[in-house]
Amino acid sequence: MSGRAPSRRLFRALGFVALSVPLVAQRASPAPHEDASEIANRLVSMYEEWGPQQNSPNASLELREFARQGRFVKYRIYAHGLPSDAIYSILELPVTQTIPTVSLSGVTLKSSGLAICAGKPGTCGRPDKPDDPISLTFVPAPGEPFRIALVSGENWKAYATVVPNPIEAEESGCLLDVILLTPRAELVLLEAYGLANNEQATLLTESYSETRGTTITADSVGHYQGAILPFVRGKTGGITHVMLKAANCSPSLDFAWGRR
Repeated sequence: MSGRAPSRRLFRALGFVALSVPLVAQRASPAPHEDASEIANRLVSMYEEWGPQQNSPNASLELREFARQGRFVKYRIYAHGLPSDAIYSILELPVTQTIPTVSLSGVTLKSSGLAICAGKPGTCGRPDKPDDPISLTFVPAPGEPFRIALVSGENWKAYATVVPNPIEAEESGCLLDVILLTPRAELVLLEAYGLANNEQATLLTESYSETRGTTITADSVGHYQGAILPFVRGKTGGITHVMLKAANCSPSLDFAWGRR
């Protein structure tokens, strides 16, 4: 399986647009921007759907960091609530693709839930390295998510996402977070935590000379999620400044987009 990355041209055509989830087009001309809006909606939905709601009953997946060296970050996979006698495949969905791919088959689990290559017939690995723990090595950009799933046929599955180098800011109990949904941040997801239940707040965004203020509303547990297409017409890269102004907090952060 393979998937093509979204075209930067489509996102750049929109310029700098703040969107709330679910995404709603905020522009007067429907074409050719419809294509970009559809892509944005699909990418946001893909990110939202890759999570515990897809897990088998009582199953979960944990990615534990165990090493960092330079730009490289390494993780082990631990499954909980999945049978240790099944054989699994590891699925990955990087931001460079629009559909998941199988990165490794023949995976088994130790009694602790650690994913291994047993080195036996029908499993991954080599006989001279039995029960070898599987290591996932990432070279993450700031805010880049890595989506991993462990799947055995239609019966057993568990999903997890990890962001090794988060872009986040915390202030007075509120957390503001940016997640890349495309490789060069043509589309990013903003999340805010710690707001009052159903609180209305102001989200301010600035990129070059383009500024935008949007009134947002947190959900019943004080969480907000929205998307931004930060590209500015005529620019190939830049920095976007984001500030959240709520009643009791005002976290702010910057993130880079386009050419680095």
